[in-house]
Amino acid sequence: MENELKGRIKERGEIINAITTAAKDAIIFMDHDGHVSYWNNAAEEIFGYKTNEIIGKDLHHILAPERFREQYEKGISSFKGTGKGDGVDKVTEYIAVRKNGDEFPIELSLSSVKLHGKWNAIGILRDISKHKQAEQALYRKQEQLLSIFGNMEEAIYVADPETYELLYVNDVLKRIWGDGVGRKCYSVLQGQDTPCPFCTNDHIFGDNTGKSYVWEFQNKRDNNWYRCIDRAIEWPDGRMVRFEMGINIQDIKDTEAELEEYRDHLEELVEERTIKLAEANTKLQKSEHKYSSLIEHGNDGIIILQDGLLKFANMKMLEIANYRKDDVIGRPFIDFVSPEFKKLVMDNYKNRLEHSDDAPEKYELVLISKGNRAIPVELNCSVIEYEGKPADMAIIRDITERKHAEMALRQYAADLEHSNEMKDIFTDIMRHDLLNPANIINGFTSLLLGTETDESKRHQLEKIKNNNTRLIEMIRNASKFSKLDATDSIQLERADIGSLMKKAVSSLEHESHEKKMNIELPVDGPYPAHVNPLIEDVFVNLLSNAIKYSPAGSRVKIDVIDTGDMWKVMVTDVGEGVSDENKSLVFDRHKRVNKKGVKGSGLGLAIVKRIIDLHGGNVGVEDNPQGQGSVFWVSVKKA
Repeated sequence: MENELKGRIKERGEIINAITTAAKDAIIFMDHDGHVSYWNNAAEEIFGYKTNEIIGKDLHHILAPERFREQYEKGISSFKGTGKGDGVDKVTEYIAVRKNGDEFPIELSLSSVKLHGKWNAIGILRDISKHKQAEQALYRKQEQLLSIFGNMEEAIYVADPETYELLYVNDVLKRIWGDGVGRKCYSVLQGQDTPCPFCTNDHIFGDNTGKSYVWEFQNKRDNNWYRCIDRAIEWPDGRMVRFEMGINIQDIKDTEAELEEYRDHLEELVEERTIKLAEANTKLQKSEHKYSSLIEHGNDGIIILQDGLLKFANMKMLEIANYRKDDVIGRPFIDFVSPEFKKLVMDNYKNRLEHSDDAPEKYELVLISKGNRAIPVELNCSVIEYEGKPADMAIIRDITERKHAEMALRQYAADLEHSNEMKDIFTDIMRHDLLNPANIINGFTSLLLGTETDESKRHQLEKIKNNNTRLIEMIRNASKFSKLDATDSIQLERADIGSLMKKAVSSLEHESHEKKMNIELPVDGPYPAHVNPLIEDVFVNLLSNAIKYSPAGSRVKIDVIDTGDMWKVMVTDVGEGVSDENKSLVFDRHKRVNKKGVKGSGLGLAIVKRIIDLHGGNVGVEDNPQGQGSVFWVSVKKA
């Protein structure tokens, strides 16, 4: 039994020895004191030391660069007690030293084992010099590739075809969409949450690997058109990736769109191509089909006249006149012109061919269609060379709808003029035919009040007088507002608005005295402004309203505030105030006509706004910050 056990131990030892001897990686044992206790053939190959040269020697002193020895010796002290260290049970890269002094990179797999109560270390080392050189070569290759991409003036990116992760974007693309490396290409470039349905991976991988795929699309993030060149390329790490270069062709697309927009100026393009025919014959041949399509299917009719005969008519011209091509080609153009325009057409045609200044390029006439229908058109003419001879080319536009619109506009202008005349007549009737009887009523009422002693009758006469007074005020205000509404500008002059406010207060002394109200004027001044004498009506209307709608015995206050280049005049009362929903209506006569909750006819405040508008100022109303009432304000420019 003992012999069998010894045989197994011997066999296992031979197996282990064969493995370590044949291994391509260095296998090194380090004892508890940091000395080499085992050194295989691969270690001899890698480091240059024979086994008898290294066994028993301090491992770190011989194999580690001098700059790292102090750090490793500190680690040995900790390892002796615990069997643990920074590199234990890990695969780590280090720098080692060969016998000849050359430093080189290694990959170390380190384990600890306890023998006879002491910690020993087993290390498997691999020379990774070639691996590092390959990494450096790949890095240089990648740097060269990225340098080429970075110096190109077009947007370039590289993405993984499996994960859609952006591996590289050049500076041009960064300026457009930012640095998206590490993010999904469809998210950065298209603003989408899922891969693009038009992704071209199928066109560049598989059987198409190595082939370029060229296509165009409009990017929805910046609305620019791009011509894309896609190709599968090998990335420095060996995988095949998606390369795309996007060339911004928005200018080309814009140019194509402009060509469509400039069809109204086609005759200039044709003339330019004719002049440059000799040097641009090749370009013209390539463009011939495109321009032919524009001429034939444009929105305007096009004809060419030579010797007075129709040599060409496009589809739109045939549509306008309701003829077939065979019906018009070769016939005189004047056969299709309304009789009253025939002479005009012939004279203009002749003068144009003679290059006379009397020949207008653009004029209007009436064509007669096959169904004898009169069609108003506009001709835009120019002289060209056609089949080697001078000819007249005309772009013909059907202006039937324009004529109808002009007729409707003239009718509207006539109706508007009539409406203004009616307004002036009504204003004149109010000013004369209504105001005169109202003044007579006012005079007789005052006369009767002076003689009547019966209180009941006097009360009725007072009501008549008050209502008639309001009627007179409304007539005068309506007449004044009508005049102001028709006024576009007024003459401004320098004046002290403080003095004008005092005059307004004086003119309302009777009304304020009747209601026992006190009107406070600003004590500072003067307040020079650029105003028209009409400004006094503004102050009178604002004060009149404040007196009218404030309780008896209350106070009305006038303030003037300096707001920079304007004077802000504020009239504060303690009346019922104006609700928020009605504040925007009180100065607008039209909006408050049927508005409940807004007192008065609104003419006084409408007059205020119109006068201030003519002064280039502003108006407004706010709640009285002291409580009940309102603050009506206007602003005028300082002098």
